[in-house]
Amino acid sequence: MTETTKVEGTNGKHAENGDMSELDKEIHKQVSYYFGDFNLPRDKFLSEQVKTNEEGWVGIDVMLKFARLSKLSSEGDVILKALQKSEEKLIEVDLENKKVRRNPEIPLPEVEDDEAKKLKTIYLKGFEKTNTTLDDLLGFFNKYEGVVHVNRRTYVDRKDDSRQFKGSVFVLFKDKASAEAFMSIESVKNPEDEELIRKWQADYFEEKQKELEEKRAKKFSDKKSKNKIVEQQEKKDQEEKEKEEENKLPKGATMFMEGFKDDTTREDIKEALKLQFDVELKAFAFMEFEKGQTKGHVRFVEENAAVELAAKMKEKLAEEKLKVKEADISFRVLEGQEETDHLDHALTVMKMRKDKFRGHKRHHGGRGGGRGGGRGGKRPRRD
Repeated sequence: MTETTKVEGTNGKHAENGDMSELDKEIHKQVSYYFGDFNLPRDKFLSEQVKTNEEGWVGIDVMLKFARLSKLSSEGDVILKALQKSEEKLIEVDLENKKVRRNPEIPLPEVEDDEAKKLKTIYLKGFEKTNTTLDDLLGFFNKYEGVVHVNRRTYVDRKDDSRQFKGSVFVLFKDKASAEAFMSIESVKNPEDEELIRKWQADYFEEKQKELEEKRAKKFSDKKSKNKIVEQQEKKDQEEKEKEEENKLPKGATMFMEGFKDDTTREDIKEALKLQFDVELKAFAFMEFEKGQTKGHVRFVEENAAVELAAKMKEKLAEEKLKVKEADISFRVLEGQEETDHLDHALTVMKMRKDKFRGHKRHHGGRGGGRGGGRGGKRPRRD
């Protein structure tokens, strides 16, 4: 245990080298930071070193492990003598045993919460981003009273995973009065003589939160608008597709037939083609034929279906005729201009029928609306 007589407070009584040099001041400032109210509770390594000795002493050899201090001087005696010259009472020096400690008569304050720190923390922006080091910033804020901690704000550049300076800092002051005094300074300029932006940290966080909310709202609005545009485009594409399909009927799929008896029905024609040539009912698209007529057109669903059926019929019938209710039926596939004119006419009829049906639905309020709606209503003919 160190004897009391070996302990020398840093109050200047034992200073033998006169006034403190700039190096002495830098050393004292750095060690005071290590043992200060802000750093010591947060510095796990130094806190554990302090706890290893019940009186809180830390050897100068241990202190020299701190890079910023050893950068100022790698000689323990130089550091100890520099600390001894200070009139401040935070640091005590044991020259004989080469160690230092925080003055036991100045206990650490209770740990402050984030809200309490905000009240004495100031945001500053406008420092040169590329070459400004923490040492530069510490040197810059040295001239202002009450500065406890300078937080150099950085971000990770994803291109090379390097840390880059944002050009802004958070500066914590020892109390609200010191921070207010700094904020009351008329002008604070960076080393390039450019005015720095200054805000209370609480105001800065509030502004950033507002910006974030606005950005989220805009992103949501943009996404909503984009979805609406996409929906509108999809609807338009679907309508155009339907319109295209409406305006297009398969070629080579219409067959003209002639020679039917007066009592022949559409079902008779379908049945004859099914029995004789295996034509499924789902293959028929539309039959332009009414009972009592002797001729008509049969249109199939698939492209070239009439062409293929005619070939099959001719091959199977040879010199015989197609029979429908014992009547001899002649047939041919529509081609060329005759086919074009017939399909154009069919499209016109289909459109008129569809428009009429839509008008009927609007007038009666949709399916089931008005008299005659519902199941008992007459259904439009399938095309």
